[in-house]
Amino acid sequence: MNQKSSLSGRYLDDTTLSLKAKGLFSLMLDIRDKCATTDAWNCTIQKLAAKNRDGTGAVGNALRELEDAGYVERRRTYNAEGHIAGMQYILHKNPLQDNPAMDDTEVEK
Repeated sequence: MNQKSSLSGRYLDDTTLSLKAKGLFSLMLDIRDKCATTDAWNCTIQKLAAKNRDGTGAVGNALRELEDAGYVERRRTYNAEGHIAGMQYILHKNPLQDNPAMDDTEVEK
């Protein structure tokens, strides 16, 4: 896949997003693209933090920033017994309010 196409999207030009949020989102898109050809990678805040020098608090804040801006949706997933099993991340290269269709998902367990 062409790296430019995987990083295209309005989020790079969005002046309301911090550089940290843009970098995190780029990392999440890259992981998603790599997982399309390999075994699925469970995307968790802890794993994202381990790939960088920022802690889980900073990653969580950037993730909330992306969610508030409409680039990330988070949905709880449940097991057969009805208990919370994890979190599903739905990534949108363009803000949700402009593009309500889901692009792809990453799952946190």
